[in-house]
Formats: sequence, C-alpha cells, structure tokens
Amino acid sequence: MKVVINAGPLIALGKLGMVSLLRQLYESVLIPTGVYEEYVLLDDMLAREYAQGFGMKVRGTLGILAEACHKGLLNHLVGYFDGRG
Repeated sequence: MKVVINAGPLIALGKLGMVSLLRQLYESVLIPTGVYEEYVLLDDMLAREYAQGFGMKVRGTLGILAEACHKGLLNHLVGYFDGRG
C-alpha cells in the first residue's frame, strides 16, 4: 500500500526510534515537499478531513503502531510500556 504522511507521525515515530516501521508496513511512503523541506505541521483534523474528502483512508501514529503490532513487528517491545521491559 502507498501512503502519504505528514509531520506528526514522522516526529512521533522519530522520537520513538521507529521510523523504520514505515518501510516495513508500506510499499511506498510519500512525504509532501512542505513536510520534507520545512517540517510544516498541518492541523491534524483539517488534514484528515481533506484526505477523506478525496476518498483516502486516514491513519495516525497510533494506527501505524497498532498495525505494526498486529503484524508482529513490535514483539521486541513487549513490557516496554508497562515497566516490565
């Protein structure tokens, strides 16, 4: 699946050291020029509504992490968030 990503998930995944998940989950990750060159943050709700208006499926950072978990890409993090890791 091809996806277009804005700065929010890139920043969040970057802080978690998990940007590589995007390559594992999607065949192609498109970063708009404005995000890539200027790190412009869009109002997340406005960006979602705009994308949905074009019939695109919308998924945020939590959705990306949930998909990665579902596909077994985060097994090494079991216990990380509840203090066991």
